Amino acid sequence: LNIVDLDLFTRIFNNEFDISDLRFEKIGDIPVSALYDFCNAFPTLIHAFLFLVLIMYRLPLSYRNAIISLYTKISVYSSGIGNGKFLFYVLCGVKTGCPLSSLLFLLCINPILFLFMNLSDNPGFSCTRVCADDFGSALQCLSRLKTQASIFTLAAACAGLVLKLSKCVIIVSCVELTDELEAAIRLWLSINIPEFEEFIIASSGKYLGYYLGSDTTHCSFKAPLEKFEQRINEVVDGKAPATTSILRFNQRAVPVLSYVSQFAFPPVNMTDLEMWSIHKILRMPPKCMSRQLCHSTAFCTEVNPISLSAYCFANMLRFAHSEAEYLVDLHAKTVARLQSDPRSEATPLCSIDTPAISSNSLDIPYGGINDPPILVSLLHAYKLTGPFSVFKDNCRIDPNRAWLVDYPTINFPKPYKSFQSSVLAALSVEFSVGSLSAELHVKAKTTLLNLAPFEMPLEWFEELQTELMKQTPYIKVCWLKTITGAWCTSTRSAALHGRTCIFGCEDCRDELTHYLVCPILWQFGCAALRLLELMKTPLGFSPELVSFIPPLTNLNS
Repeated sequence: LNIVDLDLFTRIFNNEFDISDLRFEKIGDIPVSALYDFCNAFPTLIHAFLFLVLIMYRLPLSYRNAIISLYTKISVYSSGIGNGKFLFYVLCGVKTGCPLSSLLFLLCINPILFLFMNLSDNPGFSCTRVCADDFGSALQCLSRLKTQASIFTLAAACAGLVLKLSKCVIIVSCVELTDELEAAIRLWLSINIPEFEEFIIASSGKYLGYYLGSDTTHCSFKAPLEKFEQRINEVVDGKAPATTSILRFNQRAVPVLSYVSQFAFPPVNMTDLEMWSIHKILRMPPKCMSRQLCHSTAFCTEVNPISLSAYCFANMLRFAHSEAEYLVDLHAKTVARLQSDPRSEATPLCSIDTPAISSNSLDIPYGGINDPPILVSLLHAYKLTGPFSVFKDNCRIDPNRAWLVDYPTINFPKPYKSFQSSVLAALSVEFSVGSLSAELHVKAKTTLLNLAPFEMPLEWFEELQTELMKQTPYIKVCWLKTITGAWCTSTRSAALHGRTCIFGCEDCRDELTHYLVCPILWQFGCAALRLLELMKTPLGFSPELVSFIPPLTNLNS
């Protein structure tokens, strides 16, 4: 929720700033966000400050003495080539691996946080959020950094917590950050807050694994998408069977997007990404199967690949419902703040794709940032509006998914262990084949187009499926590759264009439809399956059986 708050208040402060009046004399009025990072925060916390904090909190004496004993006279002696003599006492830092260390550190951070609340946040100058030693603050204007700088100066003197300037970021997102604007801000810092002069000045910055500022969605998804592609290549390099590859895809590749997809939708074409990844792990040429068929291969591969779109949507729905009370309250407070002065850059809650209108009192400000506000995306997920509206309509008419429309009044189905798993199952229906027979019928006619004209009964797959289910996954995947035209012949690869039949048939192209009737390949198959012995009768070969296969050379020899 820290990320949601900082993103929202960054936009609010941006929206309240008059960009047309921007000049050097008013650089201190420009809204910014600041991300602070301490230098070795846990090892540098002064013990004396810790003891004072414990007294301030009026911790029972017995507990306080126990903690003080852990951090008193911690001695360091020489070792290795040294003579074992005493060197010095350790007067700062919390113990590594001690379960109590994180709690003690947070207790020592609280006085600093109280100063932020009383001097900066409560007067309305900023919105500051803290997680352990990661501080993030959306500021009404650059000049408010002076107050926060004084707090950090005090923290360094009293607690030993010193900022690492090279990792602290000032984010400017209300306008395009040009070289001239960056130089003006750095000059202002050198005059007014010289201790912050070395801060990074950027249009976006990473806070708790997600980027804030401009172009946040692209920046936040860049590393996870690269890692996703890396995981796909690892699965392919493993050369495992199809079922194992899909299991690894579901367990190793898909979860890479789990964190960032809570806040925003992926900024890429999910159809292309899903089809590329599934075709690659199944070692198929591109676009052999439709997007829906890619997620409906369990009849051959034993398990379906998880839809990335369904997975990302399910993550957002789970997060939105888990924090619904806070999000609705935050939206109400934001509306109350903006009602007195609605802006034209606000985003209507009814749709993140519709241009905003200034008369809409439910608007959430864009604040000059192209990406939709995280709060709006989460409220869409919670209310099943905007991008989720079609899904909501489909759930209404599907008895198995109707519970989701009225959740949490109606709980999720019992077979599922969690809300997210039940939502993922409901969303997966949107990206799966409705009728497997109809899908395969169309695909088979496309694959066998070169053999046209021919007749195919609509019910051919139902009759075949019973026998297909008796086969091993390997045979079933081979059948799937055949029916989808997924064998890498020269007609599927431009690099091999013009190659003839690899078994030696003259004047025959290297293509799937030829290999279905290739006499040499059929001879190999008949020999391997002992079909010639089964077809042989006392009077020779059965003409009825022989008619089902192409003519074989020297059949009776």
